[in-house]
Amino acid sequence: FFLLSIFIFLGNIPFNLSLLTIIILLYSSFLIILKNEYFFYLIPAFILLSPIFGSYNLFGFNLLLTDYILFFSFIILISRYGTKFSLPKQSIYLFLILISFVGFHILFGNIINFKPIFSLTEIMLIYWIFIKLKAKIDLDKFLKYLIYSVLIASFLMILSFYNGINLNDFSGDSSELILNKSDYNPSIYRMSFFYTNFPLILSFALFSAIYFLRNFKSKYLRIINIITIIFLAISIVFSGNKTAMLSVILV
Repeated sequence: FFLLSIFIFLGNIPFNLSLLTIIILLYSSFLIILKNEYFFYLIPAFILLSPIFGSYNLFGFNLLLTDYILFFSFIILISRYGTKFSLPKQSIYLFLILISFVGFHILFGNIINFKPIFSLTEIMLIYWIFIKLKAKIDLDKFLKYLIYSVLIASFLMILSFYNGINLNDFSGDSSELILNKSDYNPSIYRMSFFYTNFPLILSFALFSAIYFLRNFKSKYLRIINIITIIFLAISIVFSGNKTAMLSVILV
């Protein structure tokens, strides 16, 4: 579904993106109801690719597909475990400190809306859900889902660049991207993505792929994994993020 969505977003496949959004929501909801831990396997793809499907205004917040799935997962957990869904005291204290910190900045006019508190709440929800489901979560499986999600996002980054779409706009509107060898401009060369820290996630996926290299006994799977490693490394270079490139070289 997510691989299909990037080609629909780029206009290569004639299909209604809103209809695909509904299909993904229904399918993901079914998986989460069936097995709660599936939320964690899906979250990398939702976080990286949700902007494709656009944002929806609710109570003054522009919510993405990720936001709906996150809160739906939390509601399912609460309904399933009820009062047994206890929260670690340390995380509650940390959450209160973070809210107080944001509130302090709102008081002095440094922050003009409550979106930071909303974002912090989501981060804490992910942490609480992980604490509750950590016994059921297969870390290797999660990392494989992460690598696959980052690969799809890398395809989107590269194909968007060559289709003249600036993903930094967050709306997918076309903009002219011209490479002129005689007048090289590094800012034009860099490929954009919805999130500026995507190259750091790329490097993490690269290290995860290297970690799995020793686990594949089949030569065919090893070749696929090596191709994945090379493609992720090239994607980091295409992103133009010097910090990510240097960290990868050092590690």
